[in-house]
Parts: sequence; structure tokens; C-alpha cells
Amino acid sequence: MSVSTLILVAAAIGLALAVWLHPDRKLSEALGISKRQAIFLIPVIIPAIVSAGFVAQLLPSEEIGHWVGADSGFGGAMIAAAFGALMPTGPMLILPVVAALLSANAGEAQMLALLNAWMMMNAQRLLLYDIPLAGWSLTVRRYSLGVVLTPVAALLGLAIAG
Repeated sequence: MSVSTLILVAAAIGLALAVWLHPDRKLSEALGISKRQAIFLIPVIIPAIVSAGFVAQLLPSEEIGHWVGADSGFGGAMIAAAFGALMPTGPMLILPVVAALLSANAGEAQMLALLNAWMMMNAQRLLLYDIPLAGWSLTVRRYSLGVVLTPVAALLGLAIAG
């Protein structure tokens, strides 16, 4: 079992204990909420993980390594960031895709840039949610931060990677 799994299990046990000990909260309701979320998420997560395994086999490792590999530097990070900003997917698929790209010779700093761009300035979210719901002013400010912070994240990732 990995350290992150142990941390999640400990957090779940600690939170369950906190709910159980809190007089105004009901453990059965909390478990019901957890069950509903699991019923919703498991059918999405399993195919996403399986799909990522197939994607990993279909990706040309040499090309991935050339364009967004560890040796591609800042330019490769910006290519990955552009891909992340344009990738029309949700969180259930982006992380398995990143895992597949990493197994196909993508660099960690480059994948950091991809994820940062996907989170901060995704084109699909821009058109479907941000502009209609948050308006132009907030959307422009948020995406401007993404344009600035994504290269910063890439540079920090490259510095950490060595």
C-alpha cells in the first residue's frame, strides 16, 4: 500500500470518528453520501483508468519524448501546456491521460505545465462555464493568471527536476 493510500485511509477513519463523536451529525448519513458518490464515480473512474492503459500503448513513445519529454525543456513544457489548455476532458480522464503520457516518456515538468494549463485556462470550460457563469471580467482575470502562472509552474518544475 502506498503512502498516499495510507494517508487517505487514515483521513477517512479520522473523519468517520469525528462524525461519530459529534452529537449533531449522523454517521449513517455520511456513509449514505459516500455511497452515492461512489456509485456515481466508480463507473467513470474504472473506464478512464482502463482507457489510459490503452492510450499508453497507442502513444508513440519516441515522439512523446521528443516533444514533451524531460529533455524538451521549457519549449516542451509550453507545448504540453497548449495541449492541456485545449484538452476537452474532465478530471476523471486527464489524470489517467497524464499517467499514460508519463509512461510514454513525457517529462514530469512538462506534465506539470499540462495540468496547470488544463486547470487554469481550459478552452472548453472557458466557453461552457466561465464566460456564461462568471462573466467576462472575472474570466479574463483568471485566464490572465493562467497565462502568467503556467510558464512559472513549468520553470519551477524544470528547476526541481534538475
